[in-house]
Amino acid sequence: DEAVGLLRAQCMDPYAEVKVLACQTMESFCYNHTQLLLHFCEPMGRGLMSCLVHQHAKLRIAGLRAMTAVLLTGQWKHSHEVVQHMVAWQDPNSVPIKAFYETVTRVNYFSSLDFDRHPAVRRFWYETLVHWLIALPDKVDHEPHIFPHLLTGLADENDEISLELFWLIEKLGENYELDPEHEKEIRDQKQYGWDQGWTYSGRAHIPFP
Repeated sequence: DEAVGLLRAQCMDPYAEVKVLACQTMESFCYNHTQLLLHFCEPMGRGLMSCLVHQHAKLRIAGLRAMTAVLLTGQWKHSHEVVQHMVAWQDPNSVPIKAFYETVTRVNYFSSLDFDRHPAVRRFWYETLVHWLIALPDKVDHEPHIFPHLLTGLADENDEISLELFWLIEKLGENYELDPEHEKEIRDQKQYGWDQGWTYSGRAHIPFP
């Protein structure tokens, strides 16, 4: 508990070099103690948020690396809460009492990174999202929040980034077909020649953006 609190405080330090070192330390700490940090996933994830919107590109990338390690500690339980916080999701059936009396502001960190001013950060951001959808055991919980942002990247102003993302999404499709959980579904589609509804019976063709 004390170690986690110290790392969180360092990640929120006003000095950039301290934050970078804290992100690297938290990344190593999470990878080496994954099984022991289940209930610390959300606090550590929230502690990294200031790094994701910092003015230094190097720090934003370090924050994403640390976030990947943090999400591994709370798989199937708390990691989804971190992702929901990053997309500013609010349960419509659970409104804080505070919201009735004053303005409550939420930051969509996913959108901030989608339109980051530095191409290297955007590239690493989209690669990180794809890595989450491939490597995280509980990726099925995150898919509804992540895929809309991957589609945003297809229209990135940098052609190299949009093209790379196109092939990364292709890789996600290949992984989906190889997943044993979807074997019967894929086999039926191939054997019976079913077309998805959005293809209008196979007549629709969507060009690359």
